[in-house]
Order: sequence, then structure tokens, then C-alpha cells
Amino acid sequence: VQRAAAPDGGVGHTLQLVGTSATTSWTMLQQALPAAHSDSSLLLRVGRAQLDTAAAVGAGQFANAFVELGCSAGAELRAFASASAATSGSQLVVVRAAQLSGCTQAYVRVLLTHTGTLSVSDVCVQAQPPSIDVLAWVLLRYYSYLAHKRDMFGVDLGAVFAAARATAVQHESDAAALATTLRADVLPALRDVHVTVADSASSPLLPTAPATSPTPPSNLPGSLEVLTAPLAHFIEQGAGDGQGAARLLAGVRTSAATARRYGYLFVQLHHKQGAPTTAAGTFATAFGTLVAEQDASLSGFIVDMRVNVGGNEALARPLAAKLASSAQRAAGGFVYATQRVRASDDPDAFVDTPPRRIDVAADETLLGDGKPVVVLTGFATVSSGEGATAMFASLNRTVVLMGRPTRGASANPTLLTLPNGVLVRYSTWVAMFRGEPFEDVGIQPDVLLDADTVHNATYDGSIERAMAHLDSLTADALAPMATTPADSGTPSAVDGGGSGGDGGGDGAPSATSGGGGDSA
Repeated sequence: VQRAAAPDGGVGHTLQLVGTSATTSWTMLQQALPAAHSDSSLLLRVGRAQLDTAAAVGAGQFANAFVELGCSAGAELRAFASASAATSGSQLVVVRAAQLSGCTQAYVRVLLTHTGTLSVSDVCVQAQPPSIDVLAWVLLRYYSYLAHKRDMFGVDLGAVFAAARATAVQHESDAAALATTLRADVLPALRDVHVTVADSASSPLLPTAPATSPTPPSNLPGSLEVLTAPLAHFIEQGAGDGQGAARLLAGVRTSAATARRYGYLFVQLHHKQGAPTTAAGTFATAFGTLVAEQDASLSGFIVDMRVNVGGNEALARPLAAKLASSAQRAAGGFVYATQRVRASDDPDAFVDTPPRRIDVAADETLLGDGKPVVVLTGFATVSSGEGATAMFASLNRTVVLMGRPTRGASANPTLLTLPNGVLVRYSTWVAMFRGEPFEDVGIQPDVLLDADTVHNATYDGSIERAMAHLDSLTADALAPMATTPADSGTPSAVDGGGSGGDGGGDGAPSATSGGGGDSA
């Protein structure tokens, strides 16, 4: 155990609990609270509980690193709430509440049972305040877009909470009424599609962001058939990894103007109909086989990301790895997105977290190294859909983003349970594309399609424009592509929406029935 200066100008010191490879017992520090709590409740607030990046669980060790609030009731020890340490080196831990009814003595315990250094600071135990005060403390300290919403929309979140506090306190014993107050009077000010509320763990999370007005122009496909009917060598699969499901379509499209042939890939990162049928990597392999069989005639790719209102962006990584360049493979992969989190009570202070990247194995068979790609985007490209768009935009080849601006909503959201049982999900990171935040403004296309571009059940203007753009490139850029061997040097457009991964959308419509996601 050692002490260090408190980080980020904090008061007091940081407690550091150090484990080595010889740590095979349950190493902990425990401090009893000075009073009994028979009928009251307490709140454990942890400003920081963080593991160093070298932390590891070795032989004979246990994967535990947390701050815990508990109590004793006679001979019985009860552990009620714990704040788990982050492994990234910069994630912050939020509030956990604990009911201590019937207990004679409460305690705070810091636990580390494996190799590494657990740093803990700004730990506070207090009589449990009203739920509205807990939420205010969490959002004012940890909500990632606090400064952005202030600067873009003039939001003074502290003033918003103060104005609603009296009503919210009256609803402390009525979770449904408090949830209604938060949805009506507090959280809409943030205009954040990832901020959602439920009155209990068994109730659905409901949106708080006002509807976008005016409704942005849509470039969604008019039907699933308009995507699939023109495809030769068509393949389709559901995919999943236990944290989300996707529908993936691929095939070959032919330009009517030039007769050039292009690989077409439709990615929808969350499909609500049916269970996933295979791993995403299996589809990537099938896609690679399709392209390899057609390599003598293909001249580029169209990656369609227009129907992506949430989901798990990790499901797109095997596809992006297939389209990496030989240089990116030699480097072991490439970074496609960066993000940062709040560093202190100052809403303008941030710390960067490790960038998101695509790992490309040394034996990966690459497709069309250097050949051009058009990525189609639109307002229904949201959250994880925007993360996946960044993957394809980061390929080391000619890549053109085409369509309409994306929604501009990325969160890595977390779920907070308030003392009276209301749940609030909120954004924890500021996502960036090419080094710039894109919340509320979206990822801007390189080629902006007119709002009146035709999309109906038999004609898709976005795909036609993408093929025309590829047709217009130089002959050298459009030479038939070949696969690069490793040893040579939706859901469909008609349903939409979902949860999982970085996050979900705000109900941005799918082609015909609408979706929306609540993130995860």
C-alpha cells in the first residue's frame, strides 16, 4: 500500500494498492464507518478507481479490483455495492448506492487480487441524498458532452437541475413519477439520443431527446429488393458475437454506363428479426471468397452504411480487415477512431482513452489492395454505424464518403441506477472522426447528394451515383483488381434500429418501418 498525490487537482491523496505475481491471496483494505446504520441508507461515491495498463490476472490469482460498500449484521457480512476499476487507465467510476437496513456496522473495502496497481481517490460515504441530487452529481461530473451542449445549445445543466429539484424530490418515493419528470423537465435539454430513462429495471429505456426538426432529408433505400435484385453472386448472412446481431449482404453490381463491375457490401449492425446465424468473421470469409472468384472483373467497392441506427461496431471489423492495404497488414492493423472522457469536474478538461483500431493478421488475405471504395452514409447512420463508417474511411486506399451527413451521436453509454430505482443511461465519451468531435453535426460526406436524389422501391439514386463516381475515376484507378494473398508480400433496409455496442439511434427511420436504438 502506498500514497501518491491526488490526480487532477483533487483533495487529499490517492491510495494505491499494489499486487505482484506473488499476490495469490485476497488483498484488501477495510475501514469501518464510525456509526451504526440500522434503518438508514448510505451512498458510496468513488471519484476514481483505476487500474494501471500493466494489470494482469496470473496463475492462482482472481480478477477482482474494486471499491466496495458493505455492512455487518451480526456474524453476517453483506457486500452491497462495488465500484469496479477501469482497465483502460482513464475510465471513471460513477455512483453506486447501497441499502443497509438491519446492519449494525458499515464498512468501505478496497480489494485487489491480481498483479497491478489499483489507484483510488475521492471516495465518499454519505447519507443517501435524493435521487435527483445523485443524478446531478453524476452528469455534472461524468457526462461527456456537457461542455459541447453548453457551447452549441446554451445548456446550463446545473440550472436545469435546480429548477426541477423541488418537484423531483417530491417524487422520490414514486419512481414512475420521477422518471416522467426527468424525461419532461431535465434530460431533454441535452438533446442526446443516447440519454434514456426507465422507471425500473424491468421497464424499457425511453428516449429523452426531442425529435429532430426539421426532419433531415432521407437517402434510405426504398426496399430490400432494390438492393439485392441487381446483385450477381448474392450472399446474405446474419452475424453476431453474443453482444449484438447484424445482417450482411454482398454481391456484384454492374454499371449500366460502363459495364464495369463493383463489389457491393451492405452492412447493418443491428437486425431485430431473428437470431444471428454465424460469426461476423465467417461472413467476411465468404465475402472474400466471392471477391476472389470475381477478381478478374471487379474494379472497386461500394460499402453501404445508410441503415445503421445503432448496434455493435465490432461486427464490421472483420470486413474492414479484409479491405485493409498491404501496408496496414504489415503494421498489424490501423487506428480508425479516437475518443476522450472527462478528466475532472471541469467540463472542458478531458483525457484521451486508447484509440479504437482494426487488427489485421499477418496471414489475412486482402481484397483489391489499393482499389477505390465509396462509402454511402446518411442520417440513419448513427452511433456504432458512425464508428463502422470511420473504419472504412480509414482504409489506406482511395475512399470517398458519399450521401448525407450522419446523425452525429456516439456515446459508449453507461447505465446508472438511482437510489429510488430509476435508471438513466448517459454518454461517457466524446467520439472523434479524423481528430474532430462530431456530436450533433455528424460525419460529413466528401460528396453530398442532393436532398431530392430519387430513392424508391425500384431505383436507388445513392447506389447509382456511387457507381457513376467510380466510373469517373481514371483508367489506372479502375484497372481490374486482384486479391492480395497473405503470403505474397439488412437486418435489411426494411426494419432498422437496435441496441448493443457503442450505442443506438434515436428512432431514425429505416426504409419503411423505423427503428431506433437504445445503445449498450
